[in-house]
Amino acid sequence: MEEKDLTVSNIERQNILNNRIAVNTIRQKLELPAMLFNQEYCFTKQMVADFYDVDISTINRYLGTYDEELMQNGFFFMQG
Repeated sequence: MEEKDLTVSNIERQNILNNRIAVNTIRQKLELPAMLFNQEYCFTKQMVADFYDVDISTINRYLGTYDEELMQNGFFFMQG
């Protein structure tokens, strides 16, 4: 099976992110902590920062840079 470079192909990223079974399987295999909200697994910025071992400012910078693509893939802000 040919490997796909998800860093350069928006289409390949969409194919993975639109596959709910694949996303859930990845989450389970990596034992990622998540919150279940409206039948979807959600992650806080802190959870993502901890997973990638980066500062929240890095997460905020990526959210600012790639917000359009992230929102197309289900990213949303939630407070409270």
